[in-house]
Amino acid sequence: GYDTTSSFVERWTSRTRLRMAPAGTRSSRRNSTRYHTPSLFVSPARRVVTPSPPQEIRQREEKEQSVTAENLERAKTALADFDSERQTKLRDNMAKNREAEQRLMEQIASDVESDNPWDRIVSLVDLQTSTSDETLDVSRMRQVLIQLKNSPPSKDS
Repeated sequence: GYDTTSSFVERWTSRTRLRMAPAGTRSSRRNSTRYHTPSLFVSPARRVVTPSPPQEIRQREEKEQSVTAENLERAKTALADFDSERQTKLRDNMAKNREAEQRLMEQIASDVESDNPWDRIVSLVDLQTSTSDETLDVSRMRQVLIQLKNSPPSKDS
């Protein structure tokens, strides 16, 4: 390709040399437009960037591509691991839910087959005594349900 950098550098240094103050003199405000003292801080527009050789650029690009490919492979394996763990948990939860539903259905079927309908009602109601002060006193209802369960009313009446 066309290399303009070397000619740019040569022109820039020659112009800067022309504007620099002669050795042993100080630039003052009066002649600051005529002479230029070199500054320690060069503005970014005036910095000269030496181009890297094409081989070095190719090596950097290859390294970048290899790092990108490596990161992509790591991401793919992490995603595959995450998906397999998710599928395993999903299958386990589905199996647990099926088992729980099967037990519930068996319990409902056994409650329906029972001669005493109050057994089913008592199984649906929590008869444990609660120690919370906020709950209502349901001791009488609990006593009635237990009494009905143990001695159901006759079907004739």
